[in-house]
Amino acid sequence: MEHRSPPREGPALLQGLAICGRCGLRMTVHYKHYRGRTFSSYICNHDGMQHAARSCQIISGHTIDEVVGKLLVESVTPMAIEAVIAIDDELRQRGKDVERLLYQGVERARYEADLSQRRFLQVDPDHRLVADTLEAEWNQRLRELEEAKQRLDAEKTNVAVLCEEKRQQIRELATDFPQLWNDPHTPDRERKRMLRLLIEDITLLKGDCIDIHVRFKGGDARNQTAPAAQRT
Repeated sequence: MEHRSPPREGPALLQGLAICGRCGLRMTVHYKHYRGRTFSSYICNHDGMQHAARSCQIISGHTIDEVVGKLLVESVTPMAIEAVIAIDDELRQRGKDVERLLYQGVERARYEADLSQRRFLQVDPDHRLVADTLEAEWNQRLRELEEAKQRLDAEKTNVAVLCEEKRQQIRELATDFPQLWNDPHTPDRERKRMLRLLIEDITLLKGDCIDIHVRFKGGDARNQTAPAAQRT
């Protein structure tokens, strides 16, 4: 998974959250200043930087940010927040169940590896064919043990669960979210912080219109569209 950079200054809300719907990579933010105003665009330019190719996508940021902001204000209610927490609880339990099964697999693989080691160490060194066979079996069991450990480690980082501090922050946010979000005095950095508490990522795909796939924390997802007529 790609690393998400921390919120920075600038009006682009999706900074660090936008994913290109064509190639699946993170999109970057580009700012343009014109007549005292700041305009943002979300750009997927990985091929452009590496292979001097055209940008994968360039999408005007203002309309996208408005659509996502409106969706948040409509979605963030105390009832919806509790649903997110409930889904997170279920994901947490599923993660524990899978982790327990994988841990049992590690223990079985370790037992088989130890058994193969004892067989190899007990064989008569003069019986080279038997010793070579047992050594190969031992090495195979060691590889299986390492693979089982890797699967367990991957699962521990695969299930994204909210820590208790984050859960409490999300609950508190639901109480006065619309007023706080719509307040013109709320800094852009604070809006980005709230966005990251609630949203995992947002996939953008530009065609006749812009398809916006919003993935909330806890697994819920929403699809929105925005006009693609604006030039960037």
